[in-house]
Amino acid sequence: MKRFSEESGGHRYHFWTNEANKALPYLQLQKWRNQFGRRGSRYIGSVVTTEERFERIERVTAGLAAERRKYREEFRSLWRDTQRHIDEVAVNLSKLTVQVAEMDGRLSARIEAWGEESRAADRRLSERIESLVSAMGEFVASQTRKQS
Repeated sequence: MKRFSEESGGHRYHFWTNEANKALPYLQLQKWRNQFGRRGSRYIGSVVTTEERFERIERVTAGLAAERRKYREEFRSLWRDTQRHIDEVAVNLSKLTVQVAEMDGRLSARIEAWGEESRAADRRLSERIESLVSAMGEFVASQTRKQS
C-alpha cells in the first residue's frame, strides 16, 4: 500500500492505494485540518479493513437517507401549504366573481333606468319644442293676418 497526499482549499487529503489498482484512492481518505491543529483520525498509519469501510459506508448512507427523509417532509409541508394557499385564493376569487356578477346586474338595471328616464325627458322636450314651434307658427300667422 502506498500513501499520497493532496492539498485543496487549505485542507490536506491522504489517500491509500495499492500498487495493483491506482484508480481506487478512496480505500482510505482522511482530511487534515491544519488550521484547527487536529491530527487526522484513527485510520492514519493503519490499513482500513473491508468491515470498517462497509461500516462507514452504511453510516454515511443512513445519514443521507435520514437527510433525504427530512427534506422530503419539508417539501411535502411546503407543498401542502402552497396547495392550501391556492385553494384559499380560488375560493376568494369565486366569491369575488359572484360579487362582480351581482354588481354588474345592479349596474345594468341602473343604466337601463337612466336610459328610460333619458328617453322620457327627450320625449317631453320634443313635445315642448313642437308645441313652441306650433305656437310660434300660429303667432306669426296671426300677425300676418293682422297686417294684411
